[in-house]
Amino acid sequence: MRAVAGAMVLVSAAAAPLAGQRVSRMPVEAANLVVQVLVTGGDDEEVGAGIVVAASNRIVIATAAHVVRTAQQGGTVRVVFQFARNDTVEAKIDQVDRELDLAVLSVARDARSTVQYAFDRRGDPGALAIGALVVPVGCPDGRCWEPPVSGDRVISASSRRVRFESFFVSPGSSGGALFNQQWEVVGLVTEKNSQDGIAVGMSEVADRLRKWGYTVQLAPTSIPRAGYRTRLSLVGLAPTSGGLTQSGRWPSGRLALLLRGQERIGWHLTAIRLAPQDLKVTGGMVGTSVALRAGRLGIAPFGEVGVARVNGRFNAGSYFIQGAGGPVAVPVWQTVTNDVIGVGVGADLEFLVAPHLAVSGVVGHWSFRTDAQLRSIPDVFVGAGLKLAF
Repeated sequence: MRAVAGAMVLVSAAAAPLAGQRVSRMPVEAANLVVQVLVTGGDDEEVGAGIVVAASNRIVIATAAHVVRTAQQGGTVRVVFQFARNDTVEAKIDQVDRELDLAVLSVARDARSTVQYAFDRRGDPGALAIGALVVPVGCPDGRCWEPPVSGDRVISASSRRVRFESFFVSPGSSGGALFNQQWEVVGLVTEKNSQDGIAVGMSEVADRLRKWGYTVQLAPTSIPRAGYRTRLSLVGLAPTSGGLTQSGRWPSGRLALLLRGQERIGWHLTAIRLAPQDLKVTGGMVGTSVALRAGRLGIAPFGEVGVARVNGRFNAGSYFIQGAGGPVAVPVWQTVTNDVIGVGVGADLEFLVAPHLAVSGVVGHWSFRTDAQLRSIPDVFVGAGLKLAF
């Protein structure tokens, strides 16, 4: 039972930060995708934001249609880039869809041609779970590129529309980017209703721009920054003490199916085989884990419980036979088989080497009750293998 308690403490401790999670520092590559939009008409100036979606001979910017409404009646549109905050550049309104509340601006590239945009930052709005953390970044009250410290939470999401609780969206946020936890753009902010914010999903924005004939460079990264939701891993295991295995038998190993949502908590099913010398444990387990990621590297502390069959042998004595060099002792082996409940704790490591493929490693302790006459299961097993991710 102490192993079970240890597993629960391990997972709970790793999960604790989720309750009060804060927004990480915004990368400059993400900030460069957001621009300030200034619209002048008559004596008034309206402030909004936009998202850079392509940059070739001209920089293409998506924004909310209502932000540029005044300019369509004879005003002017200028934009300010994050990397040149003291410079305003005139922009042209290319397309407007009032029903979707989407407009397209374009800016001559000229001096900004030296800036290399990181366009591998489009996230999937349809993959956002209810309650997932999102971060609106625009120019609320004229303050641009200042993300809220605590972020907002998703109420509902699809490829077309994201609705989220927000205390941060205010005049000036329209047209800005809605980022996920990995600082990928999942939506274009268009409105605020009471305490809720609304964003057009970036999948919808990209589809509409392509229909208008634009090449959209803002695209998903080849390897998801949050990792994959589903994984299938096969890892060979070896004990860190005692005999490695017994000749004529398959070695130790672990086959695991891991399922995870957008949050860090996941669960898994495993088939496990522990086969140190004179002992064999085969069974199935179910458990939970917490994923911690840094780029392509991930570690997931886990705890699990399951049922297994323990089969072992012990030396019940010996007899002697005459050999060429004299008497030879022949052991008399007896076998014991039991079905038992067991627990395991450990950590699952992975490094994504290519899309959908990772090198995997496991370190863990599994506890199954064995007959007093049998060897004890080694305290720690380590292993390595491959993992397919989807």
